[in-house]
Amino acid sequence: MKRTKQQAKAYHSAALGILRGFGAQLSDTHHPYQLETTAGTLRVSVYGSYICTRFDDVARAKALLPPGRLNPFSGKWNWMGGMTHEGDLTDLARFQNELRHLLPEGHQPNPDLPLVPFED
Repeated sequence: MKRTKQQAKAYHSAALGILRGFGAQLSDTHHPYQLETTAGTLRVSVYGSYICTRFDDVARAKALLPPGRLNPFSGKWNWMGGMTHEGDLTDLARFQNELRHLLPEGHQPNPDLPLVPFED
């Protein structure tokens, strides 16, 4: 289902807030953001209703994450939202909760992480 521009901006802003709070940095790959986790480097792209991510170290991610969402071959760990904007936000909250468990102790927020525009 197509989201309104206002909904897409709200989702993108909420996702960026999560990444800033967890200390994400800009990436030099096609994923504009990256986070250092206990499962290795996680590359992140945020769109208007979903998040695409990929772990650099697939074996390490497989050892730490439960089966299901993680692609055990590519390391993709995507959060594709729901059928509605509310479903998207619920899935975003799940992403935040799951990611919280993968952060190394002592991680620092990055409030200056710049917004990378998206096209949805």
